[in-house]
Order: sequence, then C-alpha cells, then structure tokens
Amino acid sequence: MEFDMLKAQWQAYDQKLTESLRLNRRLLRDKLVAKVDSALQRHERGLWLELGFDVVLLLLLGSFISDTWGEWRFVLPALVWHIFIIISMVVTIRELVTLREIDYNGPVATLQKRVEQVRLLHAWVNKWTWTLLPVLWVPILIIGMRWLLGLDAYAVLGTPTLLANLAFGLVLIPVIVVASRTLAGRGEQWPWVQSIIDDVNGEHVVAAARFLREVRDFEEER
Repeated sequence: MEFDMLKAQWQAYDQKLTESLRLNRRLLRDKLVAKVDSALQRHERGLWLELGFDVVLLLLLGSFISDTWGEWRFVLPALVWHIFIIISMVVTIRELVTLREIDYNGPVATLQKRVEQVRLLHAWVNKWTWTLLPVLWVPILIIGMRWLLGLDAYAVLGTPTLLANLAFGLVLIPVIVVASRTLAGRGEQWPWVQSIIDDVNGEHVVAAARFLREVRDFEEER
C-alpha cells in the first residue's frame, strides 16, 4: 500500500515536472517568436514609409508630366521613373500583404517560408534599383534641371553628353550584375560584403530569419 502511494506521488511529481518543462519551452519559444515579430514590425513600418514616399513621388511626377505634356524630351524620362515607381509600389504592397499573412503560432517551417518570401521581394526591389541606377540617374538629371532650375538639360549639357552617360550606364549594368553574383558567395569571408547583402535583403528581415533559425534549432533539440 505504501509503495502504491509513493508510486502515485512520483507519477504526480513527474507529471508536474513534464508540464513545467512544456510550459518553459513554450515560454522560451514565444520569446524567440516575439523577437521575430518585433523585427518584422520594424520592417513593416519601413515599408509603409517607403510606400508613402513613393506615392508622393508619383503625384509629383504626375504633375510634372502634366505640366510638360507635349514636350516629349521631358515627358519620356518622367514616364520611365513613373513606371519604375509603380513597379516598386506593387512589390512593396505584396511585401505588406505577405507580412499580414504570417501566423506566428503556426509551424516554424511555414513561418520561415513567409519570411523568406518577404526577403526575396525586398531583395528583388533593392537589387534592380541599384542595378538600374546608372541608367535611371540620367532621367533624374533631366527632370531635376527642368523642374527645379527651369533649365533644359539637352541644351545646357548637350544631347550627345546625355546619350554618352546613358550608354555608360547601360555598360555598367552587366558589370554590376557580375560583381553582385561574385560577391554574394563571399559574405562569410568579408564582413563588409555581408553588410551590403544584409542591406539589400533588409536588415530587419535578416534579423527575423536569424531569430527563426534559433526557434528551429530550439525545437529540434526537443
């Protein structure tokens, strides 16, 4: 009889210990997931700021196009930037939608997949922005001189100069693509390269992915 009582008490203690360990694991997982949530919230706030900035640029460019309509040497550069900003906005909105679809109580694998989708979208926008910048700055110059200074860049700088800069920018695009692919595999060797890669991917998204790896490693130890 005494043995049965001791056995029952031991089973009760064992059950309490199991529940306590389960609770501690749950609390630790929630703490790690909270870090993921915090990092993605910061990223989301940055996306809303980018989206607001793009909307303002879109309205200003629309006004510029309206004011210079018929002067195609000014309208066409503005349309190029108009289209580029619209594409950027579409991808930013897709990022925001993906962030809203994240279920922090779901499986870590599903959470990692969503964060990876956000990272790829953000990296896609940044990659093409930096890749096309050598070409896109020429339309910026034409628009800026006309809009802010009231000057005609074609007359002041000369059409050959603008075309030469445009051609130089086009030549730089494949150089940038090759350089980015070369450096992408050396992030672990060169910290400054990894810093650039993190900026392209979005530092808060990178942080969220790192925290998710901690959650995954923690659950695999169970």
